[in-house]
Amino acid sequence: MPGQESTSEKKRTRVTPADRRAELLPWRRASELTTCFLYWAPASVFPVPLEQKQWLTKFLERFFAKIVKPLGLRSEVFLQMKTLYPDLIDDFTMHCTDLTPLAGLLRRPGAAMQKAPDEEAIRAILEGRKKYKFDDYMPDLAYWFVKKAEKMYREMFFGYGGMTIVYMKPDPNAVGPPLNIPKKVREHPMFPKIDVDALYEQSFAMMDSFQEKSKQLFGAELESQPVYKGLRFILPLLETADFFKHSEQIRKAFELFDFYFSESPADKGFLLATKNDVEEDLCQLIHQMREEGLSYPER
Repeated sequence: MPGQESTSEKKRTRVTPADRRAELLPWRRASELTTCFLYWAPASVFPVPLEQKQWLTKFLERFFAKIVKPLGLRSEVFLQMKTLYPDLIDDFTMHCTDLTPLAGLLRRPGAAMQKAPDEEAIRAILEGRKKYKFDDYMPDLAYWFVKKAEKMYREMFFGYGGMTIVYMKPDPNAVGPPLNIPKKVREHPMFPKIDVDALYEQSFAMMDSFQEKSKQLFGAELESQPVYKGLRFILPLLETADFFKHSEQIRKAFELFDFYFSESPADKGFLLATKNDVEEDLCQLIHQMREEGLSYPER
């Protein structure tokens, strides 16, 4: 009714009471933000120290089991290509065939697409008038790992400042019918050498509709550029300030997914954002971790 605030609006604008802030630590709520629920946890440095990585890994495992999975959501993992060098490239190359990475783009809201240096920029770099910075000309390309193995990806790549995990509704069209392989075929000596079930699953996963939807939401103005067709997806790359400055982009983001987790070196920490009010569950999760002696080392 006019003049009355709906229940959903009350939830969206609720401010964490002061006496509950300690329960959320190490997460800090941006209580003045009303477009979504945004939390930040500090990182002393990137790559993050082992103790912080271990706590966050345990947190993410429990977060998925307690909050994400009961909502019927699945996780998808993305890794910025820039963070592969120099520490991760060897492991990535060694395991590339097992990872099934597909290339796409992460875009900062309102940011122009990076381009190769023009003639004037090249001349300035060669003459020493300008310092060459790789990041100035390299778009924020990223890999999406098709194989559903979040734990493995976290063990390999988490903590270096370039991982994003989104939790979204499953796409029924990205799951194939049961694969019926005769018992005799499965018992053949060559069969165990090829994970046919995994290949079958991944072939359907590659058809996930989130890819095209993400390009429509975040890359419409790039359609005329040659690079557009080669991108499997375009996701927002968000920092704390973006949640306050680009409300329309945030709204679009939550059309695509329900939860957003990312490593954010620019914010000197980690971001967790959602359109759902799960603060009570978060407090309970963190309380349980503390009861088990799992406290986050902020220094």
